[in-house]
Amino acid sequence: MNLIFRFSCVLVGLFGMGVTSAQENTATLDWDVLGEIGISYAVPHAYGSNFLSDGYDVKHGFTLDGLIRLKPKWFAGAQFNYFGADVTNTELIGEINRSQIFHFHAFGGYSVGNSKKRTSLKAALGLGYVRFRNEQNVSYFRDDGFSLMGQLLLSYRLSNTLGIYLKMDNFWDFMAIDSPSELESVFDQAQLFVPSLGIRVFTF
Repeated sequence: MNLIFRFSCVLVGLFGMGVTSAQENTATLDWDVLGEIGISYAVPHAYGSNFLSDGYDVKHGFTLDGLIRLKPKWFAGAQFNYFGADVTNTELIGEINRSQIFHFHAFGGYSVGNSKKRTSLKAALGLGYVRFRNEQNVSYFRDDGFSLMGQLLLSYRLSNTLGIYLKMDNFWDFMAIDSPSELESVFDQAQLFVPSLGIRVFTF
């Protein structure tokens, strides 16, 4: 909770700096952007019939991503996500106190519309890796798997180097968890819908 609170304070501070910069900067924006770096506050929602939605309360977290423009409209990049999760159904999950969920994705995508406007819309697809770090009394163990990502990102440039953005990610996780045969369909996959709001830095 302290980590999320500190992150929220940093996000608010950066947003204030960006608004001030936008008010002071009346010059024409430089559209020759090489890359973008973003950090956002994420609110994940597990859905479907699986161990994550039926057995956990997934907490708020954060996303860190970066991309490089390959052409005016095409880009590639990488993304990291972190969420905490408390077990709510020990009959399904077992004697686990809580878990930490990490996602790592490489992605490619396309910018929709005019690339020389303050507002931009991007769509991307990603391939990656998911890891659950599980806490059981005083010991830890992990479960992991393969992950797919779909993404929509709407951003607005406040100044030449700073912007704000709203992002919607969807993760399809395919897990390698040992489970009884009658529960394989519950433990072999999970889905997360993750809206987030953050600050974006543009590099040249």
